[in-house]
Amino acid sequence: MRKAWLSALLVAATVFALYSLAGFVLAPRLVERWLSTTLASDAGQKLNIEGVALNPYTFAISLTHVTLIRPQNPARVSVGRIEARLDPRSLIESRWSFHDAVELSEVAVHSVADGQAEFTASTMSATGVTLDPRQPSVTIGRLQVARPSLRMLRQAGESAPSPAWLNHLVLADQRPGAVIGTIVANAGRLTYLDATVQPGVEIDVDEIDARLSRNRNNGASEIALSGNVAGSGDAELTARWQPPGSQQNSTLQVSMSDLELSAVSPYIAPVIGRDIVSGRADFDCGLAANATDVSVESRVEAYGLRLANPVEDPAVVQPLLVLALLEDPSGKV
Repeated sequence: MRKAWLSALLVAATVFALYSLAGFVLAPRLVERWLSTTLASDAGQKLNIEGVALNPYTFAISLTHVTLIRPQNPARVSVGRIEARLDPRSLIESRWSFHDAVELSEVAVHSVADGQAEFTASTMSATGVTLDPRQPSVTIGRLQVARPSLRMLRQAGESAPSPAWLNHLVLADQRPGAVIGTIVANAGRLTYLDATVQPGVEIDVDEIDARLSRNRNNGASEIALSGNVAGSGDAELTARWQPPGSQQNSTLQVSMSDLELSAVSPYIAPVIGRDIVSGRADFDCGLAANATDVSVESRVEAYGLRLANPVEDPAVVQPLLVLALLEDPSGKV
């Protein structure tokens, strides 16, 4: 009897030791190898992970100093630490799911060309995360971003500013590698640089609170954003748009208060033939569109406006465009 008890104890101890060895030592290496192989196979991406830790009893996993380089989008993505807890049922399912939230800290995207930081965030918290290793693809119910900072640069030949690293296929739903239901950002900062005009334009927006969501049933997306324009007043933007081919309405509403007009003079001077020395304005613009019609309503109130002498050879965009300046008894233009 005693011998059988000792044998059972020995078997249990052996299983415990092997499970611990596999969980603490072997599994982290397999995870790191799987991640590196899967991501590296996608257009030559390179992934480097300095440390992987896994607790086989709580299924908690931690990755430290993760770096991803995407040659097709010249950027270097780095994350100081990733922490998550895997749902044990994922071990027998084709898709992986996680308990609570997947936490990321010290997130940054740097341009490979000039080393500039194009995006940073102190922390990112993702809930409702499901990973499909077969695709591979990830679905996130909600992504909370704390203190993000985004730098957008528009250069010659570009019709609109967009970070080179941004994967627009995610937004367009064309074989997405990541689908996110809702993104919420708090206390963010946006720096917009436009090198296509002379002199160049730089606009900073601080204290941004934003929410971007997408309805998975009909594909409609919504965004609500508010912030403070440096040197000016407040800015707000709300929009709702439909996927391509939809017959439903899409709307856009933009409003800015106390905007410093000299900051946007490079856009206006080629039209009116004069630089704006000083002046401020309140601006509201609304747009509604469906499959056949587009309607726009806008309002601009300018005050304290001062124009410089005519510039040489102004480029007239619209021959029929007329700028009317009217002054009311209070002095508002």
